[in-house]
Amino acid sequence: MYIIASIQTVFVFLKLNYLEFLMKISARNCIEGTIQAINEGPVSTEIVIKTACGQELVSSITTASAKSLNLTVGGKAFAVVKASNVMVAVAE
Repeated sequence: MYIIASIQTVFVFLKLNYLEFLMKISARNCIEGTIQAINEGPVSTEIVIKTACGQELVSSITTASAKSLNLTVGGKAFAVVKASNVMVAVAE
């Protein structure tokens, strides 16, 4: 059986692996993965993170933030999700 969680939010943040040791965060949904793609635009940058189970999460952050995080393809990162609504779906 597959379970799908659909997260309706505009709050998806990125956290680099080393920040785990420098700070704590109150968000409960910290999903670790590897950066698969960085699509930089003039204002926003799309980051694709692949999780250990093969799912891809996509986050759009400001280009300035992406540069300050020194993101690299193949690097470890966390998708930190803050959501007030999480829907759960199961296959019939």
